[in-house]
Amino acid sequence: MECKNKHFRHILLFYFCKGKKAAEAHKEICEVYGVDCITDRTCQNWFKKFRSGDFSLKDDQRSGRPTEVDDNDVLRAEVEANPCQTIEDLSNTLNQPWSTIHEHLQEIRKVSRAGVWVPHNLSGENKANRSTTCNLLLQRYNTEAFFDHLIIEAEKWVLYDNKKFENLDDIQNALSRYFAQKPIDFYRSGIENLHTRWQKVVDNEADYIID
Repeated sequence: MECKNKHFRHILLFYFCKGKKAAEAHKEICEVYGVDCITDRTCQNWFKKFRSGDFSLKDDQRSGRPTEVDDNDVLRAEVEANPCQTIEDLSNTLNQPWSTIHEHLQEIRKVSRAGVWVPHNLSGENKANRSTTCNLLLQRYNTEAFFDHLIIEAEKWVLYDNKKFENLDDIQNALSRYFAQKPIDFYRSGIENLHTRWQKVVDNEADYIID
């Protein structure tokens, strides 16, 4: 993560020296590396730093008293209180660099699944909840054609993963890029095959499925 962040910072400095705006740099970087690779706010912050005459690519020393996460209890409590936070959110909340947050998330064995931090190893309670949910969905699938109600708006659907957008144009551009990358039958087949995923969870005793 730290190496990747440094790579993006070099790219941002390059765009700054070319006279580009932060929003332009963000758009072009996301077109190459994907819409979730870096936030617009991060680009704006680095451009602000460059405009001040500071061209160091290292994390700034944060003001105020830093939050200690060495014992991982603070980070674990924060993640479990709101598992939808991004690494950037956790970095700002706990007043720690991204690299530190990423390292400690690995230590407490948290992984991101569909924009939510979950245990790397599922507990018995986690598995019981997953199994119950999938069994209920399978029962409904076998008794009701509720998938027909999900295919709307030219059969396009997308999981909104708690990404933060600065304005409506950013949302429209991100969605346009997302949909343009998908084959025509992606949306219908993805929805209609959900029941096979639920069955896999049940057959796999509710453990994670790695395709």
